[in-house]
Amino acid sequence: MIRKRRAETTPRRARHTGLAHPESLSDWQQWQDSQRRLQIAKAAVTGRIRNRGRAPEAPAAPALTLTERAGTTPGRVLIAVDSSSPTARAACLSVLPYLSTGVTVLHPDGLDLPELTGADWTRRELDAPTDPDAIAAQLAGEGVTAVLSIGHYLGAGAIVHEVAQRAGVPEHIVQHGALTPFAPPLPREAHLHAWTDADADFWTSSRSDLTATTVGSQHLWEAAQNPLAGDIDERPVFLGQLHGAELPRTVSGGAAVRFCRSTGALYRPHPREEDALSRAQHWTMKKAGIEFADTSVPLSQVPNQVVAVFSTGVLEASVRGIPGWVYAERPPMWVVEFWRRYGMATWGSSEPTAPPALIDAEPATLIAPALGGAA
Repeated sequence: MIRKRRAETTPRRARHTGLAHPESLSDWQQWQDSQRRLQIAKAAVTGRIRNRGRAPEAPAAPALTLTERAGTTPGRVLIAVDSSSPTARAACLSVLPYLSTGVTVLHPDGLDLPELTGADWTRRELDAPTDPDAIAAQLAGEGVTAVLSIGHYLGAGAIVHEVAQRAGVPEHIVQHGALTPFAPPLPREAHLHAWTDADADFWTSSRSDLTATTVGSQHLWEAAQNPLAGDIDERPVFLGQLHGAELPRTVSGGAAVRFCRSTGALYRPHPREEDALSRAQHWTMKKAGIEFADTSVPLSQVPNQVVAVFSTGVLEASVRGIPGWVYAERPPMWVVEFWRRYGMATWGSSEPTAPPALIDAEPATLIAPALGGAA
């Protein structure tokens, strides 16, 4: 049974530090870049990429565009969407049915966002679609009253942060995934909509300039509306996380190989395991006899019990009524703390991961009023 509790709506201050880089985005970006250089160097050793030994080039800035709809009440909410992943869309776009203000969504051109289709929505080209400063200056003068994103560490999110600073309007950040110490820091003076009290304290990391409200997870709330209808498939599926910069591949990949070989589990690669080094590891795993799961089936429809090192998919399975577990040999202490914070059960425990307590309202309905224009 899913446990529920009432939403906390009073902004609170943080109590302790949790992030490796709690305030400096540049420090966090340097760490990210260092991990990327390491990945490229390792991939070069396999002989599977060109230009081996050269420093990685910064990716070109994607062209951005605007999708808008009119409102029935004063105000305009500016939303940044940098990814079409289910978690990012749930975090930022689930508020749309509950907003009466005008809405402008800034996103990369060509991004598949089905929430922005229909007669109410129109597309508007930007004057300078690849110039962040020009975009921020343009939007800051267009009557924006609040901004919303999952953070200011990606292109569109960085621009709406700048718009909030220039226009002097509130900046709202929505948590879209489970938090590790390597999460990016929050923007200055932002208001966080967190999954839990513990996550709010962890991500705000004792900073006095931030406030937070616990609203729950929209992604997990939606998963709970889709419980497993049939029987549980007892064959485990191990969720891949080779793409993650948080752990060395010897830990994330090693755990997957050991678990799949010892239990006969299927391996389900993460959608972002498309780089040369991940493909090489996949080839090695298949040569070792490890079977791969069919990734054409959405994770939300998988009936198998789920195992991972530190994936949100374990929590998603638990709220659907499917056993979820975590597994790693000699994990770093931050991983153990992560397991404890989210109540994740290790493989071999007497009981699987318990469903997290869900707030008794859809999180999007709690976020919309804070933006100033609830329908």
